[in-house]
Amino acid sequence: MRAALESSGSRVAGWQSEDEVIRQMDAADAFLHSAAWEGSPVTTEEALRCGLPVIARSLPVLRQMNLVGLVESPSEMATAVERLAEGDLKLAALTSQAVFERHVRQHPARLTDLYDQVRSSHK
Repeated sequence: MRAALESSGSRVAGWQSEDEVIRQMDAADAFLHSAAWEGSPVTTEEALRCGLPVIARSLPVLRQMNLVGLVESPSEMATAVERLAEGDLKLAALTSQAVFERHVRQHPARLTDLYDQVRSSHK
């Protein structure tokens, strides 16, 4: 599966440290989360924290966050990527940053905070 992805032009990074993930997100133009089911994708919250526009499947937790760019199918995801590429990435990033401020930073019991607590207790 990795070879098929790489031969299509995708870069497969595998597991990365938190610092490396944040470095890569800082260099990215957008974040695409393709999972059709997941409880609360921490990587999406990290992308919002980095100010990236997010395109993701319409998961209940992401709908509650009022994210722009939620889609129902892989074909809708491809269309959303095309639209984002044609549009103003800065405006989309500002929207993502506003969502982060409203839904992630303001809720101290968020999963990312729990991960931060666990991470700091193991240092």
